[in-house]
Amino acid sequence: MDLYQQEYSTPNEIIQDEIEAIDLNYIREDLPKLVGSMQEGVKRIRDISTSLRTFSRTDSDRPIACNIDDGIDSTILILKHRLKASKTRPEIQVIKEYGQLL
Repeated sequence: MDLYQQEYSTPNEIIQDEIEAIDLNYIREDLPKLVGSMQEGVKRIRDISTSLRTFSRTDSDRPIACNIDDGIDSTILILKHRLKASKTRPEIQVIKEYGQLL
């Protein structure tokens, strides 16, 4: 887009009308943010899916040793949206200080 605008700095009336109709400047500014949000959403979905599998352990019918810290982290991730501030309650800050279990 930058190269096009540099080479053709004065677009014809049809192109200028379309630029205004779609609010091209806003799209150019917002698109990187939108893609970043989509990537973050995909990462969050992947993490929640992994967390749910870790939490449920439904793929086995016998006890399996696991890291309790991972289970706590999975639960916090699943409930992350509930920790944010809302109109009726303040943000809940989680401080993770895991120790060694014997």
